[in-house]
Amino acid sequence: HKAIRRQRQMCIRDSADAIDVSVGNAFSPYYITAPSIVDHGFVANISEQFKKAVSVPVAVAGRINDPCIAETILKTGKADLISMGRASIADPDLPRKLRDGRADDIRYCIGCIQGCVGGVRQLKPITCLVNPRIGREERDADTISGKKIAVIGGGVAGMQASITLAESGNTVTLFEKEDKLGGQWLLAAVPPGKTEFTTLVYWQKKRLRELKVDIHLNTPIEANDPQLKAFDKVVLSTGGIPIMPRIPGVDLPFVVQAADVLSGRKDTGKTVAVIGGGLVGSETALHLAMLGMDVSIIEMADSIAAALEPSTKHFLVDLFKKKDVKIYTGSKVTEFRDGVVVIERNGRNEELTGLDTVVLALGSRPNNRILEELKENGIEPLAIGDVVKVRKGIDAVAEGYCSAWEMK
Repeated sequence: HKAIRRQRQMCIRDSADAIDVSVGNAFSPYYITAPSIVDHGFVANISEQFKKAVSVPVAVAGRINDPCIAETILKTGKADLISMGRASIADPDLPRKLRDGRADDIRYCIGCIQGCVGGVRQLKPITCLVNPRIGREERDADTISGKKIAVIGGGVAGMQASITLAESGNTVTLFEKEDKLGGQWLLAAVPPGKTEFTTLVYWQKKRLRELKVDIHLNTPIEANDPQLKAFDKVVLSTGGIPIMPRIPGVDLPFVVQAADVLSGRKDTGKTVAVIGGGLVGSETALHLAMLGMDVSIIEMADSIAAALEPSTKHFLVDLFKKKDVKIYTGSKVTEFRDGVVVIERNGRNEELTGLDTVVLALGSRPNNRILEELKENGIEPLAIGDVVKVRKGIDAVAEGYCSAWEMK
């Protein structure tokens, strides 16, 4: 309230034309460009207080990436103007699409902050996970065209490759072994704060239909498949597969993979140990903790979620504390027994007992068996995404986008 009074006095004294309300400073940088785990429009209640105190227009920013959210803030009188920074990076045409009644065409910012904030933090050009054209605009004119192309694998990398290649004037057929598109990205959208990640898959599927890409679901492709001979080029995007450690007892029934838990194929019971504190392990642990489970994380490194953007990690760790998630860093798993995990920590063996389930989240390795087999059959595919090296989603989508140039 003191800040609002000072702002009001300044407006009167200096004749300010408007106030733009946002939050965060050097001591709380994680609020300046808040990640997806933070509520949408979380600053609107603050801008509402400013609006009550001053007569000039008030703008507000902060996790407003959806026109419906923006309109609600305006209609409820919490602001006069909406500042949409990252949403405008994800889709520079957002206002035009909304004006023209094409809200379904909008690419929504998903709050991953990998390409925008992450780019700035690393002193690199800004990019965007959902809009890989950002930062690559100069390459538009130099693409392959007029070819018949097969894309094997319908995750976000394979879908983006299909979109870019079709937009470049190629005839594209997309093969996916499962009964739906999206791959591992659908599991990535399950943990708390990541539901809007599904908007990327929604947009990609819509764009594939518009471009009339020929999609074959439930269609696994082998290297010697005769139908591949009908294509001029092949893009391989078969993703990664979970790592299975060589630890005694790993084949016990109470040991499952994170993908089985996130997909709902396996129930965990009340007491759970998650092996691996990387991105997948940390988010799976949070998912279970938010469901009321008693969760422990076991990680060999000295810290968890090392690859996460600092802002995202800040909120993740804060939720771990609130949900009493127990974290064992510098710990190596040496054995599984029924209901027990044996770990080696600080030169001593310890046992975590009374476990209903152990969840393996040790990362993935490239699913590239078919890659060498294709080469042996005289096909030189363009490999993209996790089939090359397991990395972040922003890398997979970017490689899909660049396929039309890399093939030429």
